[in-house]
Amino acid sequence: MSKANTHIAVVGGGIGGLTAAALLQRAGYTCTIYEQAPAFRRIGAGISFGPNATRVFYSMGLGRTMLAVGLQPSITVNSEWDTGRAFNVMQTPELGRRYGAPFVTFHRGALHDMLLSAVKPNTIQLGKKLVGLEERGGSEIKLSFEDGTHASADVLIGADGLNSVVRGAIFELEPPKYFGRVAYRSILPRRVLEGLELLDANRWWGPDRYAVAYFMSEARDELNVAALTPEAWDEPDFSPVVADLTRMRAAFGGFNRTLRELLARCTEVSRWPILTRPSSLPWSRGCITLLGDACHAMPPLTGQGGGMAVEDAAMLVRCLEHYGGEDVKPALQLYEKSRFQRITRTHEASQTHELGRGDTDQEWLYGYDVLSVPLAN
Repeated sequence: MSKANTHIAVVGGGIGGLTAAALLQRAGYTCTIYEQAPAFRRIGAGISFGPNATRVFYSMGLGRTMLAVGLQPSITVNSEWDTGRAFNVMQTPELGRRYGAPFVTFHRGALHDMLLSAVKPNTIQLGKKLVGLEERGGSEIKLSFEDGTHASADVLIGADGLNSVVRGAIFELEPPKYFGRVAYRSILPRRVLEGLELLDANRWWGPDRYAVAYFMSEARDELNVAALTPEAWDEPDFSPVVADLTRMRAAFGGFNRTLRELLARCTEVSRWPILTRPSSLPWSRGCITLLGDACHAMPPLTGQGGGMAVEDAAMLVRCLEHYGGEDVKPALQLYEKSRFQRITRTHEASQTHELGRGDTDQEWLYGYDVLSVPLAN
């Protein structure tokens, strides 16, 4: 199998899938993204990426676009939950100077549009919900979709999230585990923020819960708010629901005035269960592999779920290139080995998130360069 005649299918058109497709195409591979949604819509909330991920965006030729559609916060302030006293203030642009790539916040819709611009026209097929796959003789993989259509590929990348159909087809699919916390999420327009003392990025740390609020573009016209707290999940499944505002505000009733007033102004709020998946191997079988939440979903306490998917995509392409695009199976094994230690450490850190609250060692997280770190032996 040579690079020139290798067709790679990517299931899932989210952060990891789009990043993988763009990097594959830049390396000379032919790939198609199969996305179950009938259309892309501007939904979701905010998301942030540290230098470990934004340096990959630079390598994709997206540096200017990234800084145009996102925000490099001027300052990030970590505050005590009750008094509001700042105890760890980070001059965020310093991260860019130290690590060679910036810390950037985005609206997920703007991020998705940016990544979409990096893939070639006609790369994506929408309305393609995967319902089955079959590994045939040689290297052919047959994909079957809910609409009755089929496709074939030489390599398959499952970037289809927590409830990955690809994962379920090649391994026994265990359901993701509830982390015991919910995230209340909302986006506020600038006009409702009058009178609040808010900087570009703000965090309030309680003993067992915390809240973040940050702007998502240079216009600073929308504020992303996320408040995480321990709660039982009392819904029939793990789909996000419309939040009970009284319940949300009561959960943070003892916090300082600024946060309480901020939550009082949140009128459209969704309640999300925090779900995880252990970072256990294997991720691959034959010419099929996984990336992102499909293989190692983690709590958002280090803000690295999206970043790890971006790193996965970059490492996967590096490993394919290491074998010249010709020997896929050992390349996918190398990808697993080269990612596992990094994913495990980040997954463990995400269980408590001392980064920002007390652990100021950022070198291992932000200083990691997936584009040049040595591959596993």
